[in-house]
Amino acid sequence: MRYSRFVQVVSGLSSIALKVYHAVPITEAWTAAQINSELRRQGVTKSTDIVEGCLANLVDNDLVLEKPMGTFRRIEVREPEKKQMATTPALTVIATSAAPVDPLQVLAALSNRVRQLADEIDTIALQVDGMFAAVAKDSEKLRQLQNLLKG
Repeated sequence: MRYSRFVQVVSGLSSIALKVYHAVPITEAWTAAQINSELRRQGVTKSTDIVEGCLANLVDNDLVLEKPMGTFRRIEVREPEKKQMATTPALTVIATSAAPVDPLQVLAALSNRVRQLADEIDTIALQVDGMFAAVAKDSEKLRQLQNLLKG
């Protein structure tokens, strides 16, 4: 797969499909259950049906190889040596580039960054939600203790 097509396909993935994609190993083939376990280890809890649906979508988009049947391995795609947009912000690439830059590639890179930021925000929001749940649980225990002491 050409790198520019890879960037376009990956930037079009949903946040959960992107998480599933990153949970699929490159060097060995894993079953959907192993991939789902890896997602849970990373703090992402999704049903097996959702993970399998994402894997089917990744296979259809030639990002993941299903071979042997029922096992999945990520296809390694390397960035061309002359273009290094992934490590530099897209707007800087436009401003400093002597050669013309494909606007679709710049949009794909920006879209990818926005998705990464959204994923980070989701992760932090889940952590904050967990903290609030713990505080609420502790507050309930404190209320029960206060009621016992009053009685």
